[in-house]
Amino acid sequence: MSHTGNLKIEVIINSINPFNWLKVGNELRKLKPDLIIIKFWIPFMAPCFGTISRIARLNKYTKVITIIDNIIPHEKRPGDRILANFFVGSIDGFVTMSRKVLDEVSLFDKFKPRIFSPHPIYDNFGHELQKMKRIKN
Repeated sequence: MSHTGNLKIEVIINSINPFNWLKVGNELRKLKPDLIIIKFWIPFMAPCFGTISRIARLNKYTKVITIIDNIIPHEKRPGDRILANFFVGSIDGFVTMSRKVLDEVSLFDKFKPRIFSPHPIYDNFGHELQKMKRIKN
């Protein structure tokens, strides 16, 4: 567990341990949060996040939304669409980081709420550093 200001962060999800998914899902179900936000970027995470979400939502109270970088990965693998579909079935709404992904969400679901919120532009890199000339020995 780590603390950043007033924010308490606990790392509790093991993405490759199904027993962990059941435990985390049940803890969230009992905790009854208003909202769970899941960052989704690759279908490999779908079994983990989809299972946790499904169990948490059994309390008939908690809503789950996802912030999606990609729903269809750039490097395609067998099973990606099946996994993404499993994940989509476990959530209540989408926030996409690009218009292309917003359109791709419709391939998996046409009814759940969705919104496009552009990926932020990172402009906090500091001052430009000059390239150093390579010195030959």
